[in-house]
Amino acid sequence: MTVNTPIDHRPAELERSTLDNVLTWGALVIVLGLALFMRVHSIREAGAASHDEIWHILLSTGRGSFDRVYPENQFTNNLAPLTSTVGAPPIWKVWTSLDEVLHPPLYVTTLRAWRIFFGDSEEVAAYYSVTWGLVGMAFLFFAAKQSFGAIPAVLSGLIVAVAATPVYLHTEVRGYAMLSGLSAILLWLLLRIDLIGTTRRRTTMVGVIALLMMLTHYFAAGALLGVFVWGIVRLTKRDRNFWLATFFGVAIVYLIVWGPFFYRQLAFVSTGDAFLQLPRDQVLIRIFGNMTTYPLRAIVEPMDQTPLLKTMVGVVLALWLVSAIWVPAIRVWVLIVMSTLLFLALMDVARSTHHLSFIRYSAVAAVPMIISLVGIWSVVTAKLPTKFLKEYAPLTLPACMFILAVINYQARYDGDSPRFAPVTFAIFQGIPSSRPIVFSAAQKPAWQAAAALFDANHRGLTQTYACLWTSGPITPELLGDRRHEPFVAASFLTGMTPA
Repeated sequence: MTVNTPIDHRPAELERSTLDNVLTWGALVIVLGLALFMRVHSIREAGAASHDEIWHILLSTGRGSFDRVYPENQFTNNLAPLTSTVGAPPIWKVWTSLDEVLHPPLYVTTLRAWRIFFGDSEEVAAYYSVTWGLVGMAFLFFAAKQSFGAIPAVLSGLIVAVAATPVYLHTEVRGYAMLSGLSAILLWLLLRIDLIGTTRRRTTMVGVIALLMMLTHYFAAGALLGVFVWGIVRLTKRDRNFWLATFFGVAIVYLIVWGPFFYRQLAFVSTGDAFLQLPRDQVLIRIFGNMTTYPLRAIVEPMDQTPLLKTMVGVVLALWLVSAIWVPAIRVWVLIVMSTLLFLALMDVARSTHHLSFIRYSAVAAVPMIISLVGIWSVVTAKLPTKFLKEYAPLTLPACMFILAVINYQARYDGDSPRFAPVTFAIFQGIPSSRPIVFSAAQKPAWQAAAALFDANHRGLTQTYACLWTSGPITPELLGDRRHEPFVAASFLTGMTPA
């Protein structure tokens, strides 16, 4: 009698699993390597940092905002660059020196630690943002693989690696790359909870990431409100109670460690977003335009957007939203993107502003938008009738998005971030260092004149005498014993020109 011995399939399954892991990690290395190359290239091509980036570098020193560090109406001798960590206040002073800005402290505090270890240069500061961008891409790669499969994860990763908007967000010396990286970790955690359920450890991790996000940027609030509601609706009663307790605990900790400093910043709100104000009759039109074109803006901005292109992109966004009804895999992605955009839209309506016009403010949503578009396309095309269509149709939309990204890879959206460096170099090139320099403001507040002085100071162009003048016309009394020397009067309000 013959006895049939059962075949052990475990070695073959283990070998297949090992191969899948090797291929997955190999693909991730390729994606991150390409992303790193593109970001390093962007940093070196961009040249001088923008004014806002230098501002954040200054904030990381603990000296406060640039419009509060220079004495007014008097010359300062040998004004050393204040963005250096040499001689800067201790790192804990960063947390308490942000009264004149509208940002929480975590990014600039951790940037200070990064600069202590790696150096003071602008490029070193930019690489801190790159690091957070790559961390976020890694977590979103595994999140995409879990939601849509390995091929959509790789294809969307390649798009994100070269697309101008993610490259811009991941190289700017501001807190948006860090916020994007933390939100990627949050999205990955939510997908784990959605797939296999939650535990107290996972819920606690969500709470910790939520706290870090709110300490990085206030615009994390939109995504976190959506996540909070999602947990209440999605979880069982027992898990829901711990979810509520976790978020309540996060709010208490936040108020303790940052509440008093946030209260002091409120006095700055009315002037801090003045440049964002719009006539009330234009707000809804601007919101509609920014929302309907967001799938395109997440890849590249700015670019020429014809009415036909805007309509096509708006249809894509509508289909993407509707797909969440019957495709469970995309719902968490839609939650993160739409809660972020709707929060900004409601804020714009309430304050007559146009935050949605600036892609950085929706940094939480940009990369998930790209990945989820590729993912839902792969899900939809997998239901096509023939084998040929099932194999090749999923590649069409990612291919078009990748080509669009490559063609526009040099686009860098910095219209709202003045780069004073070329101006200051043009003004001061060839001027002897012994000549006094007066940065005059026609009237208070002297923000613009202080910004010009700050930028020149950062470039090492004010090594002898410099003055921030805010009291009307420049008089002989101002120059004192230097009144017979030729000097440079630089007024940002009237165009910075040598006198």
